[in-house]
Amino acid sequence: MIVSIIFSLMLNSFLPVLYPSFSRMQHDLPRLVESFHKTIRIIMALALPMGLGLFVMGQDIAGVLFGNKWQGLGFVLSILGLKEGLTWVVGINPETYRAMGRPDVNTKLMIVQILYFIPAYLLVPNMDYGHSFM
Repeated sequence: MIVSIIFSLMLNSFLPVLYPSFSRMQHDLPRLVESFHKTIRIIMALALPMGLGLFVMGQDIAGVLFGNKWQGLGFVLSILGLKEGLTWVVGINPETYRAMGRPDVNTKLMIVQILYFIPAYLLVPNMDYGHSFM
């Protein structure tokens, strides 16, 4: 939740504004594409450094906030920070598709993701990593 809160505080304010703004431009595709690219550059300028910062500083942040009781939490914060930073790069795509009148595109992309994630979720718990976390 810490990682989500950090990114939400910085970036969630974009989302309620994007859909109505992009919707007004849905019939002017060049203008919509230009606005989309500008928005992505702003989000990338914020999200990628935040994600990389959490990736690099995850161990230190976990140590300061939680102490030594939570061994391994720094690794989790690092990975989740990097993931969240990268996720925000494509995070406005669903809003853009909806504004263009094409919410079906996002649904189709989610179906492709499910085809990847289901086998991954079934395989990973059965892998032998050579050690136990418990």
